Formats: sequence, C-alpha cells, structure tokens
Amino acid sequence: MNRKLLLLVFAILLSPWAYAQDRPQMEFKGELKQTKAVVGNLTEIFMSDSWPSDLNGDNAAIIRVKVTDMSVSEMRKLDVKGSPNLGLGSKQFLEKEQQWLLAVSAGSNMYLEMTHPTYGTSSRLNINETLKAKHIYDITLTNNKTATIVVRSIPEGASVYLDGDNKGKTPCEIPNQRLGTHNLRLFYEGNTLVETIEVAEGHTVFDKFDFRERTKIKITSDPSGSAIYVDNIMIGRAPINDYNIVLGAHTFKAELSAVQVDEQSINVTNATTVIELHPVKKSNVQITTKYSGSPVSARLVVDNEKEYVGMPAYNVELPYGSHTFRVEYLGKTREKTMSINKPQSSHVFKLSARNDFVMPWNREYDHHPAGFSIGYVSKQIVSTYSGERYKIDPGYFRENKSLSGMQMGFHFQPAFSWGLGLYFGLFYELYMAHDEDWSEDTQYFTEHALNVPAHLYFRLPLGRKCSLSVHGGVGADYGLYASYSKKFLGGSGDDTSTSKVYDNYYGEDNGGPGRFNATWDLGGSLNLGGVSFNAFMSKGFIKHKGVVTWTDNGNKVEGKTYVNKYGITMSFCW
Repeated sequence: MNRKLLLLVFAILLSPWAYAQDRPQMEFKGELKQTKAVVGNLTEIFMSDSWPSDLNGDNAAIIRVKVTDMSVSEMRKLDVKGSPNLGLGSKQFLEKEQQWLLAVSAGSNMYLEMTHPTYGTSSRLNINETLKAKHIYDITLTNNKTATIVVRSIPEGASVYLDGDNKGKTPCEIPNQRLGTHNLRLFYEGNTLVETIEVAEGHTVFDKFDFRERTKIKITSDPSGSAIYVDNIMIGRAPINDYNIVLGAHTFKAELSAVQVDEQSINVTNATTVIELHPVKKSNVQITTKYSGSPVSARLVVDNEKEYVGMPAYNVELPYGSHTFRVEYLGKTREKTMSINKPQSSHVFKLSARNDFVMPWNREYDHHPAGFSIGYVSKQIVSTYSGERYKIDPGYFRENKSLSGMQMGFHFQPAFSWGLGLYFGLFYELYMAHDEDWSEDTQYFTEHALNVPAHLYFRLPLGRKCSLSVHGGVGADYGLYASYSKKFLGGSGDDTSTSKVYDNYYGEDNGGPGRFNATWDLGGSLNLGGVSFNAFMSKGFIKHKGVVTWTDNGNKVEGKTYVNKYGITMSFCW
C-alpha cells in the first residue's frame, strides 16, 4: 500500500514537467470574446462586395487572431487547421494590425489551431459557445519562443536600454527575449541612438550603432555619372550630396570605365566639404589655323559638338582619347582625327590660299589609314628561253590562259608629312579552275594562298575627300594548299566523299611552281572618302624550276620561269 502511494506522489510531481515538455510553443491566451469595437469595412478587406462566407457559402463568423511575440515576416507564414465543422472560408493577414481574419462557419463544438513551419502547431482553441454569423470574435495567439540577442556599437561601452530596461554596456548579450518588436536605445558620451528592432529566427545581432564623429560632404566627378566608391563600397553615382561620413582617413574612387578611374586617399575633417574626383585625364590642346602660311581666325568644331570662333588660336581642354577637329575659313575646310594622350599638345591646320588642290605639305594625313579590301586577282606563269616566251595558267598549264580567283584582306597605309608613308597588308587568295579535257578525277583545281606586301606609299590630295595614291615595293606569296579533284572541294552540294583528291602540286618533283613566290609590286588607288578603287600588278623574280621545259637539239632544258599577278579590288577604309 505504501509503495502504491509513493508511485502516485511521484506521478503527481512528474506531471508538471511532462506537461512543460509537451507544451506548444504557440498558445492561445484568454477566452474567445465577441468584439463590440468598430473594425472597418471587412468586405473591403476580403475584396468582396458582401459579408465573407464560410466554406459552404453561408455568411461566416469572423475570428480575429491577434499575434504577439513574433516578427511580421514569421506571422505571414502562419496557417490554419481545425475541426471538420470549422468550415474555414476566406483568410486574410493584416500586416499593420498584426492579426489574421478567419471566416468560419457559425455554430459551436469546433476547434481551431494555427501552424508554423518553424514553431510547429499551437495549442488548441476549443470553441464551445455558439458563433453567430456576421459577428466578430477576438483571441490572442502568443509565441513563447525566446532568443538571446547581441548588441554591439562603435566604439564599445555604450549603455544599452531594451524596452526601457538597462541591460549593461556594449558589447552585451541579452538572454530570454521574446521574438517580435522591441525598442532599443543606446547612450554614449551624451549621444543617443534609438532603433525599433525586430527579433526573429536568425536575426538576433544588432550592431549598426556608430557613435564616431561624422560630417556631411559632397562628392563630385568630372565628368559626372561616375560610380563612386568609399572604402571600396559603392555608394551611388556622382554627384552625391550630403554624404554622412566618419571623420578620418578614407579611400575615394570614381570609376567611369575599366580604364577611367581616379582613386584618392583623403583624411576627412570637419573642414572638408567637397571631394573632387577626375576619372578622365585631360589635356590642354592648342589649335592654330594658317591660311597661306599666316595664322587666321578660323572656325573650329571639335567632335562635331563644341564650336569655337573669333580667335587665331584656341586652347581646348579635352579628355584623353581620339578626337575629331575641323577648321573652316573662307569656304575651305580641313578635318583631322587625332589621339590626345599628353597633358599639353599643339597642332597646326594649314589651308591653301590658291584653290582646292592642296599640296601634300599643306595637308594632314591620313583620314583613312586602314581598310578591308576584296576583289579579283589572277596569276600566270611566264617562261622565256632563247627569245621565245610562253604564258600559261598555273592550274592546267594552258597556253595564253590565266588562273583566276578572289583576294580579300586587310591593309594599313599610314601617310606622314609630304604625303609619304608605308603600305602593309595581309591578304587571303582563293583560285579555282576547271578543265574537262583532263581526267574525270582531276577536272577541278583549287588553290589557297596568302599574300603579304611591304611597300612605300605616296598620297596626293585632290580635294577634302578625294585623293590619288600609289604604292610599290616587294610582295611575298605563299601557297597554303592546292589540289585536283572530281568536284570543287566544298564548292557544290554534291557528295565528294568518294572523290579522290590529288594534292601533289607544288615543287619541281610535281611539275608545279614552288610554294613561295617573291614579286616586285606596283599599285595605285582612287580614294573617295572611305572607299578606294585599287589596281595592282606583281612581277615575280624567283625562278620556278620544272614547270616549263624546252627542247634544244633533242635535249630538254629549262627556261626562265616566273609567276606574275594582276588584280582589281575595292577597299572600305576607316
């Protein structure tokens, strides 16, 4: 008997602990009561023209659940579950009021629970009294979750008051604080910082309290619009007004592009008002116009935007880079694009006093020093022996024929003073030929080659956008690949996989010219603005053995065999 009594006492003592272990984190507090206060237009809240309905479509009773000790973001995550006869219809979260409005069925003997993905299921609200349609009932849902919050400041030692209670000095930890909204106030050497904080899961550290002395400054950049960084943190685009900054050393950077950057280390004091940054380096450029050898007050237009008049010389401040200058005087115009990359520079524009024909030493060069060309090219083997001369095509070695093709590539011809300059290029050449008299497997010939000229260049201007040019020097050709095949390789839609390709073409052993050919070149161009019409001829000066043989008294001998070229192309220059 005494043993049973002892077990009963132990069970009674253990039951509160067991209850505490099973106690829900969220609990309904108090009793469900009908409200008599004005709650506004519920039909508007539920976005309906009539009173909210329950799950069955009947007029509902409204349960207003006030949520406490929980952040607003966590309140949104709440969901509802209840007995089958709860008849939950519409539900709406009111963020400002921090409450849920639930439309349920009128009646009694129901229960309601709230669920949360982190806090679990609330205690059960048993509804024994009869809920009436078109009536509103209030209940409070409290979260029992607490957390330890951490408060820090710069510098340390600030007094901390949480909801009016002194909690010590920073840095400090404050345990057992309910989730949700709190008032946090810090004091340091006569200065006060106040903030309303929201304690939530994963949001328990509050350290944005800085008591260091500050001042407001303006940050500018030239040009404006640059991205502004303070201590490697972007704060916006210039100009930035009233930027609140801590006194002391800081790094300021203005970035307009990857290469246009100005970075300065500045000690900010109470006397500092403006930080000026210059991400674009600038040059002072002096422009002078001479007419018949004497300075004149010509009109100057820079980059087709800025205009200057009335002075024989202009000092223009410009950012580093490429700029276009145009001078105009007595109907005559000169234009030049120049690269500005020095702090100081000066340039003279010369205008002729006679007519539109301008001698080379009176004009700047070159408006279009580079270009891309494409056009027609042909080449021919020329062989001479004992006064006899034959011309044959390099593909099928037909007399008085040429091998035709196309040429395209890039050229660069900078002209300097007196119109003299250099001409370089890199061109790809494609030759094709067809001869049905050859065997079926070798009726098509294809050759790929490269051409590299290195010439002297002279440009004679005839007007502002018209000129003649001539260039000459040496050229080098190199055969990349040549072959005979049943079809043009890649030249038709027919299947060539079964066609045998014969690519033993170059060299004396194959009876063809060598891969390498050197030439003397001469060419000329008519230049109209950015378009040029070109013609050239190339005379080979390297002998090609084994291509052509002659018979002398029954003996085969080799003549002097060279490869010559001719071409007509069009260039698009810039």
